[in-house]
Amino acid sequence: HNWGLSDEEFRQTVCTLCNQCCNKGRNCPYNRIGGAYRHRCGCNTMITGCTDCGICQGCAELLWTIRSYLRPNLEVASYGHMQSNGMVPLDATTYDELEFTNLGLQQVPVCLTANTFASESKGVITKMFPSSATEFPNLKSLEEHMQKLQPAKTENQKLMRFSQGDTVTIKLDPIKRDAKTVVVVEDETPLEVSPVYFTSICRESTVWHDTGIVAYTTLSTAIPVGQFISNLPLTRDCPSFSFEIINPGDHCYIAIGVCPKRYPPDRQPGWNSGSIGYHADDGGIFVAAGWPTIKKDKCTKGDIMECRLNFDDQTVSFYKNGNMVYVTKRQRTFANFHAAIGFHSSGEAVRLLEKEPWRMEEDQEPTLPSAFDAYKYGNMHISPGRTLALKKVGTVLKAWLMIHNPSKAKVGYKIIPPDVVKDTIGFLEPSDVKAFALSLSPGAVDDSVYIHWFLLESTRDYTNEDLNDVYNHTTSESLLSHRLKVKVTDVQSTDSRPLKLSSEEPDPTDSYLAEVFKNGILVASYWLKSGSYVCALPQKCDVLVRYPKFP
Repeated sequence: HNWGLSDEEFRQTVCTLCNQCCNKGRNCPYNRIGGAYRHRCGCNTMITGCTDCGICQGCAELLWTIRSYLRPNLEVASYGHMQSNGMVPLDATTYDELEFTNLGLQQVPVCLTANTFASESKGVITKMFPSSATEFPNLKSLEEHMQKLQPAKTENQKLMRFSQGDTVTIKLDPIKRDAKTVVVVEDETPLEVSPVYFTSICRESTVWHDTGIVAYTTLSTAIPVGQFISNLPLTRDCPSFSFEIINPGDHCYIAIGVCPKRYPPDRQPGWNSGSIGYHADDGGIFVAAGWPTIKKDKCTKGDIMECRLNFDDQTVSFYKNGNMVYVTKRQRTFANFHAAIGFHSSGEAVRLLEKEPWRMEEDQEPTLPSAFDAYKYGNMHISPGRTLALKKVGTVLKAWLMIHNPSKAKVGYKIIPPDVVKDTIGFLEPSDVKAFALSLSPGAVDDSVYIHWFLLESTRDYTNEDLNDVYNHTTSESLLSHRLKVKVTDVQSTDSRPLKLSSEEPDPTDSYLAEVFKNGILVASYWLKSGSYVCALPQKCDVLVRYPKFP
């Protein structure tokens, strides 16, 4: 679009879509008052609609928010300047095919990632073309790889180049599997996960389906925003959702709110157009802006945050522990609001209190968020089950350890060695769960972590001193124990990894068949892991990008 100021007599200052003033919108007193020229507002503003289509900036922003495509071109990157809405989603359902046409002289890497390219440490980058598809740990590794690409000599090498005038298409197809998916972790026994919570977007976060725990699990030192956004919008029959803060993390940058189904990465609820959020750390109410409209009650561990939609008044209200904190003004648009949870500091976790807002349609292809594995040992559920994988992020080792008491009895626990977690001893009420965010220095790691648990009297209150006394006097017959092997991995390795070809057997964690076409010819196909992907161009280029299925 092309907007600007104009002093021409026949300027277009009435939006061709909403039929309102291009400057003041619905607040202009001259709306729908006829004048000498139907295309010009009576307030005589010099702010015009788009010189091509006449649409105002407000309508264009709204249409981008709800993912409405007015033109076949979603993104045009030209002369080193990228013009886009900040996100080009690629999935195996609605947006399952993307087309790239190279208008420049240089080869351009076409990539998939779960994050933006604002920082090279924002996560794994999967280069789909040119040459064979490869995963890179960061942007620097990808750039080094592109510099090493040799000139094409054989016909096969020429086929895998992305030269000027070439059109490359990336297409995703789901691998047909049961709604129950098998999660396999190295050195561990596979476990069936029965999906309960379905999302349209799950970035930098992971859910434990058995308990409703959603935790911030980024492996990036840049600390991008974690997002957990519902698969279906809230409705009159299901107008609200809530969660309990079980881990505030470093700063309790936890947010609740609503947003469109397709929401840009690295953005908290309320920061972008079409989104409203309530933030726990400062009590801020954010309405389509990066700063709070007003600050209300703060929230911390144990507090319940709730978001409700009133479809009659078209308002959004927020609650803390059942008490109303804030209600918005009447919203101009009130459709397709999806439940949204945001995280933004290490160690944050919440427990979802409802399942209905996170459902999927019966005939819908399931979109499964990243899920924790869990194992049953006696009367205790433990995640992970056999290996505690400590992943090196920056200078520390991070992991999540969770224990869940599914029984009807009160259970005490003790974790050894004691410096692994803060609450090394405690108890779990029936159906209770504890989530421990581990952050250890490399020199303070043992080869094993032991979890001991024992029965307690249901009517008695226990202090830590009482629990230690019970633990010390518990016999070996009544003390249950589980050993977790500790494994340290470095997620910041500079090693690249090629994607597995479709001619090979897919891994249990693979969910998509990714096909790469060049000028209409299938040149390669690969197995791709589950997740919500964003297709992007990580360097300055001159490329036309579009969804070919949209007119």
